[in-house]
This record gives sequence, structure tokens and C-alpha cells, in this order.
Amino acid sequence: MRKLTTLVALLTLMSAGAIGQTIRPMTQLKQTNPDSLARWFNATPLAPYFTNNYGDTVTVIGQVIWAANQSFDVTSGADASRALIYIADTARVQGNKLRNFGAIQVYDLVGAAGNRDSSLFNVPRGEVIKLTARIRSAFGSPLGYHHTIELDKINFTSLDLDNPILNPLPLPDTLEIPLDSLFYPDGNMDMRAEKYDGMIVRITGPLTAVVPSQSIGTNGRYPEWYVTKPLATSLTGVLALPIGDNSKFFRGTAGGGVANPDPLPPNGATLLSITGILSKVRSSGTLVVDTWNPPPSGARGRTWRLHPFRSSDIRLAPALPPVIASVVRNVTVPQPNQPVTITTRVSMPNPGDTVRTVQVFYNTTTTLPDRNFGGPYVSVNATRSATNDSIWTAQIPGFPLGTFVNYFVRATGSNNLSVLDRDTSQAKNFYRVANAPGIFDVQFSPYDNPATSEVASPLLNQTITVRGTVTSDSLDNLAEPPTNAPKAIHIQDGRGVFSGVRVVVDGYVTSAGQIVRNDSVQVTGVVRESFGYTQIDARQSAGGSIAKIGTATTPIAPLLLTTDTLRVLSERFEGMLVQVNNVEVTRARLAGQEFAIRQVGSASTNDYLVDDLSGWAFRGGGASTPVNPQADTVRVGDRFGMLRGIHFFSFSQYKLTPRRTGDFSGYVFTSEPVNPTPKRYALAQNYPNPFNPITMIRYELPERADVTLKVYDLLGREVATLVSATQGQGTYQVPFNASNLASGIYFYRLKAGAFVETKKMMLVK
Repeated sequence: MRKLTTLVALLTLMSAGAIGQTIRPMTQLKQTNPDSLARWFNATPLAPYFTNNYGDTVTVIGQVIWAANQSFDVTSGADASRALIYIADTARVQGNKLRNFGAIQVYDLVGAAGNRDSSLFNVPRGEVIKLTARIRSAFGSPLGYHHTIELDKINFTSLDLDNPILNPLPLPDTLEIPLDSLFYPDGNMDMRAEKYDGMIVRITGPLTAVVPSQSIGTNGRYPEWYVTKPLATSLTGVLALPIGDNSKFFRGTAGGGVANPDPLPPNGATLLSITGILSKVRSSGTLVVDTWNPPPSGARGRTWRLHPFRSSDIRLAPALPPVIASVVRNVTVPQPNQPVTITTRVSMPNPGDTVRTVQVFYNTTTTLPDRNFGGPYVSVNATRSATNDSIWTAQIPGFPLGTFVNYFVRATGSNNLSVLDRDTSQAKNFYRVANAPGIFDVQFSPYDNPATSEVASPLLNQTITVRGTVTSDSLDNLAEPPTNAPKAIHIQDGRGVFSGVRVVVDGYVTSAGQIVRNDSVQVTGVVRESFGYTQIDARQSAGGSIAKIGTATTPIAPLLLTTDTLRVLSERFEGMLVQVNNVEVTRARLAGQEFAIRQVGSASTNDYLVDDLSGWAFRGGGASTPVNPQADTVRVGDRFGMLRGIHFFSFSQYKLTPRRTGDFSGYVFTSEPVNPTPKRYALAQNYPNPFNPITMIRYELPERADVTLKVYDLLGREVATLVSATQGQGTYQVPFNASNLASGIYFYRLKAGAFVETKKMMLVK
């Protein structure tokens, strides 16, 4: 067998002209002077010849990219036993890519029915041949099918005919092109596709298959079918590319094909791509189809066609489940024993599929639920609308007062694929049965993890009317960030979980006067989620309103909680007035004016944020005094006897937002180091002293030294080691937390190198 290297070397010589001047490049044969065939644009029935070489006898060298044994056989009539192949230029660009006009159709009509004397029948795909032929239009006439040329074989020689090598050259790369690139803006594709004539192309999608019928006609051929795409310049028009069946594998035996032809895609199927040989069948006008009843067929659609080889060249979009676009209930907060109607919009991504069934599943509980709600699910079949086949409705029965209901939707398509509207391990669609809506119904969520993306109000985007007492007003200025946030207040209708909410308003003045803390108000607005923080949009521009209906006889008292509770069960207290006692600063100088705190004596290593949104408490906004006159913010080790404010959420963090200076008390701050480069060893008196339960111990080191700082009781027993490390020159402050010790006298002792000093301090609880 001739080696591949010899063949490639021979082809290289041919490309260089070593074979002789009779070898003609295919790209030259298929163009007119001075431009390509696209210049003629299918002008008139007497359009100029499609090539300057029409009628010439030429010799070409090409690679067979579509072999005769792939084409259907004609067993009777004028075309009996014809051999049809496509050959491509051996010269490639950009690796293995064909030049434009780089392929040509070869047709060999060889006699009466059953006459198989054409040697082209035996040439395999991939073979390189030398061919002498006449140039003519398809089927012999320059009219009607003009602009597509073919070579009518006179004779040929295989370059390795005696011992054929399967695919002696790699087949040229398949050219990927979108369907739009074959068409002019008005939908005409006559000359736009000329440069790809005879080449293997892959039309990329998504495309829609238009297949009138799957049955094989009396001539053994499938009916004409198309791939389509909407035309950009028309609201109703489409680009339609006919798909041909030159391959015998898409025809029955009566049409020269096979006993079991490859199947076509179902009508309306979505195609990711379709690959085949592009060739001209008949010239025609614009192929823009505005009315597809019946589908285009016959002469109107007989123009360029794409001929796939096997069904594997047709890539269908994978079977897709239904799409649930929306799930809506008819009652925001159902009253006892009131049924609830669930309406959902469902569609299928692939046009050939339909929605078969839609079901609503629900379960219930009478205790505050977690994310799974608990209890077995009950299913209700939904009914399709008689006027809109994408709308389905189902009814959940009524339940007693206080019942929590959780539900989800499942849709199943005709392809047996199903989809749920959510992950059933997480509740999303839920409500509480109540006599009247309250803030609880706006805020309730079965999630306590603030990082859960599913945390949202069960009344999201619905209009609600609630009443409550104002816990923060315009003077508190709780806005995030203050420079661009809308005006807002906070209201609360009790001290239980989920009883507080933020209300966005146009202003703070109503017909009943200025809204201030402890006012009773009625709010109507749309429930929104603002970066994860639930609020009621009561602005007039959103159709909302706020009215003062009186003054609360008993102000809303803050809910006393620990920092651990606020951090772990944070969602339950969103928007509520809360208070923490006896806390220390664990982190300072965070983003903006944020710092972190932790309950004194807490075993947790986590902390909870504090953010001075108001600008009053810690920054000294207005006429107030900064919390720490000696610093721009609090410092690690500082203590607060009490902190209160709104439990807020911003920038993915829950945080306490004090409203004014009165929201903190019992503040003990550390002093700023006054001697950053001390010249001697020194141990200062602790501050404050007496203390309860935190105090600060300061010492100075003039040089690097091994340092220990320990605390002892009156009996000389060590109760704490505060420092045991090697430290460099500087002034150090160390907090001592004595929350686990009894009241009394204690001693702290500093040992640094040869320096040793002990001082006394008093703990008073």
C-alpha cells in the first residue's frame, strides 16, 4: 500500500504546479469575472452564465467528501445508475479549512437501468482523484438551476486506485455557520450561499424542524422538510432552509434507498445543529414564509438544500421538562377554613411536547415550623384553563386558625419528564391561617440561616395592610446607606418572633401630624425584599399609604436577647427592637462604623455586628457627643452594660443598629496608648478599678523581652494567665474578664526579663 507520506508529498507538488498547467483549481472554476456569483443575485431567467468556464473541459484534483455509495440509487428513467459525488480541493487554509468555492459536485450518468459501469461507484470517501470533466450547470442547463455548476465526468484516475487507502487525507474541517449567514436581510439566500456550494457545513441552532409527515411517499422519499428560524426583520417571517435526501439512508427502497430509512425529527422539534452537504436544487425567489398552513413545499421551497448523511448529523435538543413560570395563590392570608386557589403557568421548551399533568402538593403543621414543615404531603390535581392551555389551577382546602401550610407544584410533560417549582427540602410557598393579616405574616420564614438564598417573605410582591407601633422614626435615620436609601421607619405589633418590619414611606408627615416613636399607624403597601431585608413599600408612588391612628398606651419594650441568640436565630427578630446586656467589643474598625460584640462570659467564639447607621450613637451625629471622645470608634476590649436598637440586615450581615445615644449605657472604653516607644519597664494601675467584670491592664516594654502577665487571688493561687509570649518594644493593653470569679481583691503580676511588678485590683459584682 502506498504510504501516506508519499501521497501528501504528491499533493504538495500538485499544489505547486508540478503536474502541469491542465490542473485547474476548483475555486477558479466556480467564480465569474470580476467577482463571485453573488454579484448576479438571481436577476432574471436569462442571467449571465454562472462561470467564465462554462462548457470547458478541465482537469482537477480533489478529495471525495461524499461518495457514490452514500447517494441514493436511481433504478429507472433517464437518471438510472447515475453516480453522484462531491469532491473538495486538496489545498486547505487555516489548518484543514476549505477555501470558499472549494468544493464541487460531480455527476456521472452512465446508461440504462442496472448499468453500473461508472468507476466512480467504487471510490471511497476520503480518496483523492484526478478527474477530467466538462463544466456545466446542474442537470445540464444554464437556466432554471443556474449558478450551481457540476463536473460531468469524462474520465478519472485514482491516485491510488489499485490499492485504495481509506481516507488518505483527513476530511476537511466542517464549517460551522448560523442559518442567518446564508440569507440576505429580506430572506433571500440565492447567492449568499454560493461560496459554500458542495461543502460540508454545520448549521448551528437553535432551529425548529418543520416536518409535514413521517411517512414515506410512493417514490420512497420523505416529504420535503425544513429547518427554520425567525427572521430578524419581520415579526412573523421565518428563514427556512429545505433539507434534502440525496443520502440513500433517508429514502426507502422505492426511491433507491434502504429498507429502514433513518428517522426524521418530529415536527416542531428543536435542533441544536444539522450537518450535511449544501447544494443547489433549483433557483427561486425569496424564501420568507409568513403563513405556514400548509408548510412550504414544491417549487417555492426548491432552492439551496442541506443534505445530511445519517440521522446522527441531526442533533436534537435534549428532551426538556416543563417550565413553571409562576405560582400564585388567590388569598394572601387565608381566614380559618377558607380554601386557597393556586394558579400556575406552565409551558414546554420544545414545541413538539405538551404539558400532561400539573399537581399541587401541600403539608401542614400547627407549631412554628422549620424549613421542612414536617408531615406527609397531600396532592391535588390541577385543571387546565379552557381559554389558555398554559394556565393550571388547583385548590388547597381550608384549615383551622393558626395552621401553617406549605406547598409546591409538580408539572409533567408528554415526554414523561417532570419538574418541581422548588427544592422540596426547602419551604418557599407557605402561609399561615389567621383572622386578619399581621406583621408575622409578612416576616414569617422557616429559615434561621441568613445565608440561605430562599429566605423571603411569604407575601413577596403582594399588597398588605397591617397595624403597628413605631419603634424607629425619622430622627433615628436608620438608612443603609444613609446617602441614597429611601426614608423609612420601623413598626412592631408585639414582642413575639416575626413582629417587626421596616416601612418605606414618602415622608414622615401625615394628616394626623408628624410620625414619631410610639405612634400607632396603619400601613398599606407592597411587600418587597431589599437586599435580603423584608420591607413594606408604602410610598404613594407604589400605591401605598400610612396613617397615624393614635398613640400606644404602652410603648414597645425591647426584647432582651443574647448575642448568640441574635446570631443563630437572626431571621426571627428581623426589624424588631432588641437589647443585649453586658457585652464586650471583639472586633473594631470594620466596614464603615461597624464593630463586633460578644456577650461577656459566652462560650462561643463567634460574635454579632453593631452598625451605627444613625450617625448619632458612636459618631456623634447632630449635637450628640461621640461615645468615645478619645477615639474615632470603639476599640477591642471596650464594654457596654447595655446596647439596644433595631435588628437590621445589610450587606449579607445581621446587625444591631442603635437609634440614638440613649440606646447604650455603661460604656467603658480603653485609653489610647500615650507612649508608643517607652524607655523603661512599667506596669500601670488597671482601669476601671473597681471593675465588673472587665478591666484593662496596661504595661510598657523598652526592649524585646519574654513576658508573662498573671492574675492571683488573695491566697496566692493563680486564676488566669493573660500573656505568655516574647514581645517587642511598645505599650500593651490587655483586657481581663473576671465574669467567672467572685467579688474580692485580686493581684496581677508582670514579669518581663528581669523586671517584676505586682499591683492590686478590686472586683465588685
